[in-house]
Amino acid sequence: MNKKYSKLFSPIKIKNFVFDNRFVLSPITSNVSSYDGFASKEDIDYALKRAHSAYLAISSAAYINLEGQIFEFGFFCC
Repeated sequence: MNKKYSKLFSPIKIKNFVFDNRFVLSPITSNVSSYDGFASKEDIDYALKRAHSAYLAISSAAYINLEGQIFEFGFFCC
């Protein structure tokens, strides 16, 4: 392995969590939530399919009021 990238494979502690490596699954918006902003089976399936790809997975954007909705069929968090 190239020494330049070896730190990516080393553990890191963030607060009380220890991650075996520094890979992160970046947020991807699939626009498959319900019209009312509820997570769909497709949302859950997507998350489950990628759950083992990185120790940290960041979910897609969620809006907290209708004025904050940036795309149709996204998550509504409140």
